[in-house]
Amino acid sequence: MVTAPDRRQIFITRFENGEAVAQGEWIEITDGSRLDGRTEWSPDGSLLYFVSDRDGFRCIWAQRLDPATKRPTDDAFGVHHAHLANRQIMRRGNFSTVGLSLGGDRLFFSMDEMAGNIWKLEPSRPE
Repeated sequence: MVTAPDRRQIFITRFENGEAVAQGEWIEITDGSRLDGRTEWSPDGSLLYFVSDRDGFRCIWAQRLDPATKRPTDDAFGVHHAHLANRQIMRRGNFSTVGLSLGGDRLFFSMDEMAGNIWKLEPSRPE
Protein backbone atom coordinates (compact mmCIF):
# COMPACT_ATOMS: atom_id res chain seq x y z
CA MET A 1 0.00 0.00 0.00
CA VAL A 2 1.36 3.44 -0.93
CA THR A 3 0.93 5.86 1.99
CA ALA A 4 2.96 8.75 0.46
CA PRO A 5 5.36 9.09 -2.50
CA ASP A 6 8.33 8.17 -0.29
CA ARG A 7 6.52 5.64 1.93
CA ARG A 8 4.96 2.23 1.35
CA GLN A 9 3.49 -0.32 3.70
CA ILE A 10 3.55 -4.10 3.49
CA PHE A 11 0.59 -6.29 4.45
CA ILE A 12 -0.17 -10.01 4.20
CA THR A 13 -3.70 -11.17 3.53
CA ARG A 14 -5.57 -14.41 3.10
CA PHE A 15 -7.65 -15.19 0.05
CA GLU A 16 -11.02 -16.88 0.36
CA ASN A 17 -12.90 -17.98 -2.73
CA GLY A 18 -10.36 -16.19 -4.91
CA GLU A 19 -10.70 -12.81 -3.17
CA ALA A 20 -8.72 -11.03 -0.46
CA VAL A 21 -10.37 -10.87 2.95
CA ALA A 22 -11.57 -7.48 4.22
CA GLN A 23 -8.84 -4.89 4.74
CA GLY A 24 -9.44 -4.95 8.51
CA GLU A 25 -8.15 -8.55 8.55
CA TRP A 26 -4.88 -7.81 6.72
CA ILE A 27 -1.70 -8.50 8.70
CA GLU A 28 0.53 -5.45 9.02
CA ILE A 29 4.18 -6.29 8.33
CA THR A 30 5.56 -2.73 8.20
CA ASP A 31 4.05 0.44 9.65
CA GLY A 32 4.14 2.68 6.55
CA SER A 33 6.65 5.15 7.98
CA ARG A 34 9.34 4.14 5.45
CA LEU A 35 9.71 3.09 1.85
CA ASP A 36 9.16 -0.67 2.19
CA GLY A 37 8.29 -3.01 -0.66
CA ARG A 38 9.40 -5.48 -3.33
CA THR A 39 8.60 -8.56 -1.23
CA GLU A 40 9.64 -12.16 -1.72
CA TRP A 41 8.72 -15.22 0.40
CA SER A 42 11.28 -17.69 1.70
CA PRO A 43 10.69 -21.24 0.37
CA ASP A 44 9.21 -22.43 3.67
CA GLY A 45 7.10 -19.29 4.21
CA SER A 46 8.79 -18.44 7.52
CA LEU A 47 10.42 -15.22 6.25
CA LEU A 48 9.27 -12.34 4.13
CA TYR A 49 12.16 -10.55 2.41
CA PHE A 50 11.73 -6.93 1.33
CA VAL A 51 13.62 -3.80 0.31
CA SER A 52 13.50 -0.89 2.75
CA ASP A 53 15.18 2.45 3.36
CA ARG A 54 14.65 2.17 7.13
CA ASP A 55 18.36 2.73 7.88
CA GLY A 56 18.77 5.58 5.38
CA PHE A 57 19.84 3.32 2.50
CA ARG A 58 17.89 0.88 0.38
CA CYS A 59 18.82 -2.47 1.88
CA ILE A 60 17.33 -5.96 1.98
CA TRP A 61 15.51 -6.87 5.17
CA ALA A 62 13.56 -9.90 6.36
CA GLN A 63 10.68 -10.37 8.75
CA ARG A 64 10.24 -13.64 10.66
CA LEU A 65 6.65 -14.88 10.60
CA ASP A 66 4.70 -17.26 12.81
CA PRO A 67 4.22 -20.44 10.74
CA ALA A 68 0.52 -20.75 11.54
CA THR A 69 -0.70 -17.13 11.61
CA LYS A 70 1.92 -15.42 9.39
CA ARG A 71 2.08 -12.61 11.96
CA PRO A 72 5.51 -11.05 12.66
CA THR A 73 7.29 -12.73 15.56
CA ASP A 74 9.92 -10.03 16.21
CA ASP A 75 11.56 -7.01 14.58
CA ALA A 76 12.71 -7.10 10.97
CA PHE A 77 16.44 -7.68 10.52
CA GLY A 78 18.96 -6.67 7.87
CA VAL A 79 19.92 -9.33 5.32
CA HIS A 80 22.11 -7.25 3.00
CA HIS A 81 23.19 -3.67 3.62
CA ALA A 82 24.14 -1.50 0.64
CA HIS A 83 25.68 1.54 2.28
CA LEU A 84 28.28 2.44 -0.33
CA ALA A 85 27.87 5.77 -2.12
CA ASN A 86 28.79 4.26 -5.49
CA ARG A 87 26.84 0.98 -5.24
CA GLN A 88 23.25 1.08 -4.04
CA ILE A 89 20.00 -0.78 -4.53
CA MET A 90 18.23 1.41 -7.10
CA ARG A 91 18.89 4.72 -5.38
CA ARG A 92 18.11 6.58 -8.60
CA GLY A 93 14.93 6.05 -10.49
CA ASN A 94 11.57 4.60 -9.66
CA PHE A 95 11.31 2.24 -6.67
CA SER A 96 9.00 0.02 -8.70
CA THR A 97 11.95 -0.93 -10.93
CA VAL A 98 13.83 -2.56 -8.05
CA GLY A 99 14.12 -6.28 -8.70
CA LEU A 100 14.09 -8.80 -5.85
CA SER A 101 13.74 -12.51 -6.55
CA LEU A 102 14.46 -15.72 -4.69
CA GLY A 103 15.84 -18.77 -6.46
CA GLY A 104 16.67 -21.81 -4.36
CA ASP A 105 18.79 -20.54 -1.49
CA ARG A 106 19.82 -17.25 -3.15
CA LEU A 107 18.35 -13.76 -3.36
CA PHE A 108 18.79 -11.84 -6.60
CA PHE A 109 18.44 -8.07 -6.72
CA SER A 110 19.31 -5.10 -8.89
CA MET A 111 21.89 -2.50 -7.91
CA ASP A 112 23.03 0.81 -9.33
CA GLU A 113 26.74 1.31 -9.67
CA MET A 114 28.00 4.82 -10.25
CA ALA A 115 31.46 5.85 -11.38
CA GLY A 116 32.96 9.08 -12.57
CA ASN A 117 36.09 10.32 -14.26
CA ILE A 118 37.81 13.66 -14.63
CA TRP A 119 39.11 14.39 -18.10
CA LYS A 120 41.57 17.04 -19.18
CA LEU A 121 41.19 18.51 -22.62
CA GLU A 122 43.41 21.01 -24.33
CA PRO A 123 41.15 23.30 -26.34
CA SER A 124 41.93 23.37 -30.01
CA ARG A 125 42.95 26.68 -31.49
CA PRO A 126 41.58 27.85 -34.79
CA GLU A 127 44.23 27.91 -37.51
